[in-house]
Amino acid sequence: MVKKRHVLVLSGAVVLGAATWWWVRRPPVLTVEIALASVGPLRVTIEETGTTRVRAHTDVNAPVGGRWVPAPVKEGDVVSAGTRLGMLYPAPLDASARQQATARVGSAGASVAEAESRRTAARTALIEKAQLSTQLVELGLSTRAANAVDKINAITVRDLLQCSIWRLNRLSGVGKKTQREITDLHRDLRVRFPDIQPKQDATETDHRDSTPNESESASIDWVANHLV
Repeated sequence: MVKKRHVLVLSGAVVLGAATWWWVRRPPVLTVEIALASVGPLRVTIEETGTTRVRAHTDVNAPVGGRWVPAPVKEGDVVSAGTRLGMLYPAPLDASARQQATARVGSAGASVAEAESRRTAARTALIEKAQLSTQLVELGLSTRAANAVDKINAITVRDLLQCSIWRLNRLSGVGKKTQREITDLHRDLRVRFPDIQPKQDATETDHRDSTPNESESASIDWVANHLV
């Protein structure tokens, strides 16, 4: 009986020691939050301190002085190409500055007149050397004028002379300046080649027939084509 009691005591001590060791070595208890999951937007706010930099920096300046009045735009507004950022009003000129400005204007006008004179002389020289097979682009036509005559298939000098002034004055989509450049060239070439007569297509004839002042239009066109 004593031996059996010792065995029980020893077994209890072993069990108690094992339980104590497990209690000491057990993993820590984790505190968790339990909530009901649902579908919805996720909003997260991050508060940090940073530095912003401009990707493209543009300096806006003017070659003259004056009073700058900015447009009603604020920093951060989106602007597109061509948006007016402000107005530059010229500063009042004193007597000396006004004289200098007037002199610069006169000098610029003289330079323009000289350039126009050289251009006219160069055009005259080209026309004197031109032949009926010479292409019009070789006579110094501007890009707009060259595109305009190309629309009516006027490639050479002969092609342009076979077009009537009536038709050249009614080119669609052509400005007054370009139209004048073409008609001036037509007139100068008419002086050099007076024997080339203009052709009239059916569309031009029908349009003239429907014009109330037919005789007046025809006579003016005839005079313009035969004016030397």
